[in-house]
Amino acid sequence: GNLRRGNLNPSLERAIFSIKTGEIGGPIRSPFGYHIIRVNQRRKLPPRPFAEVKGQLRSELHQRRLRDEMGRWIQELRGKAFVDVRLYP
Repeated sequence: GNLRRGNLNPSLERAIFSIKTGEIGGPIRSPFGYHIIRVNQRRKLPPRPFAEVKGQLRSELHQRRLRDEMGRWIQELRGKAFVDVRLYP
């Protein structure tokens, strides 16, 4: 099948895209098992239209902003927190 960068497990992707056209590579271990890979041909796939990826981009940006804001909020809470630890025998 056709593969795009960024859609695979990173270790498997590195191995696949390091093999030259016509070569066979492997065995390559991934979380899904062992693989033997043969690259028949390479071709440049056109980028997906913006309308198609707009929702995904919006979601990724939202998640990134949420993660940043959550980190700031947690740091603020830690700064204000007072913890009194008492150990009883």
